[in-house]
Amino acid sequence: MRWRDRIQLLIRTALNDLVGEEPYTPPGRMETVLAESQTRLKGLRQELDLSRAREKRAQIRYEQARAAAAAQQKKVDALAPGEDGYAAAFSSLLQAQQQADTAHAHYQEHTQATAQLRQVIESLQKQIEQVRRQDGSLTEQEEQLISLERLTHIQQAQRHSLNQAHQELDQEAETLARRKDRLSAQQDLEARRLRDDWE
Repeated sequence: MRWRDRIQLLIRTALNDLVGEEPYTPPGRMETVLAESQTRLKGLRQELDLSRAREKRAQIRYEQARAAAAAQQKKVDALAPGEDGYAAAFSSLLQAQQQADTAHAHYQEHTQATAQLRQVIESLQKQIEQVRRQDGSLTEQEEQLISLERLTHIQQAQRHSLNQAHQELDQEAETLARRKDRLSAQQDLEARRLRDDWE
């Protein structure tokens, strides 16, 4: 696989890790996505180091080719047209200029590839940080929701306990009222019996 194809493959894979994710990520999947994205990011950074090295070598080859073309230009300038060796020197100049142009094109190609990798790495890093922030925010919201659910459960339990206490108090009040009525009836009965006995 050529280095340009490998770079493009790494870029597409890294971006698909986050951009291709579904809006809802099941619990536990987010950690896996972030871990995979970090692995891709590490691979891109390693490829960036290699791309920088290739760019540097291409720059050196271009500078050498440009210097060779400049040196050949001086040889041509030192000769008059038609003079012995002028045609050969001019042919060598054209060849040197062509080699310098080719080296320059290769250098630009490596420079663009390095710049593209840098942009993708920065973009992926920002996306990872954004996903982490969103995940942290969702975790906080989930914790708040759990706290509210617990509070609601406690309030429901307290309300149930209060209702039960009220029912028990009402029942006890009814029991006391019945006992009071029975006692009052018994007292009335005893009072009548006492009157009947005295009469």
